[in-house]
Amino acid sequence: MSILFTQQYEVMGVTGGAAETLIHDQGGVSYLPWRSAEFVFDQIIPFFDSVCYSDRIFTGLVTSSGGLTESTLKASQKALFTYLSAMKGDLKSLSMFMVKLQKIFEANLKDDRVTIPLMKTIEMLLSSDYFSNKALAKDFIGLHTLCVSECSKSKAIVKLMAAVGVFSNMLLLEDEELAQKALKTLLFLLF
Repeated sequence: MSILFTQQYEVMGVTGGAAETLIHDQGGVSYLPWRSAEFVFDQIIPFFDSVCYSDRIFTGLVTSSGGLTESTLKASQKALFTYLSAMKGDLKSLSMFMVKLQKIFEANLKDDRVTIPLMKTIEMLLSSDYFSNKALAKDFIGLHTLCVSECSKSKAIVKLMAAVGVFSNMLLLEDEELAQKALKTLLFLLF
């Protein structure tokens, strides 16, 4: 089955072309390689800032970066870091991204299919250099609160281990209040 494709498309003000990635079959019909995770994630990057699509796309991206298969994991992480590289140093954009993550977390609280990969993604982001600015600490306090409520009364080892990764990486940030909260939560989880 082939999905027909024109070389230029426009959806909700987002334009782009993928003529170099088209594959032509013998009949001359062009189609997109939707089975390629790298291709798919590269195509959705322009939609990350779309008001109408971004929440759902980020939910799918986060779920994918939690690791379904290795190729999906690598492609989703590459797309995420490509997106974040464009806004490196722009505190307002990074803060808006953190708000999107909080909205996804709030909307899917206690849904392990989304929250576990989300916590793994947050851990990955914390271990990178993108969110090391102290001005973003208030956004991480909100994520800390959501992680605590997600792990409350949970006995799921995978969920608790993902949360431990988030809390231990929060210790590395330069905010004393956040570090104290993360340390208290880690000690509570050990108890």
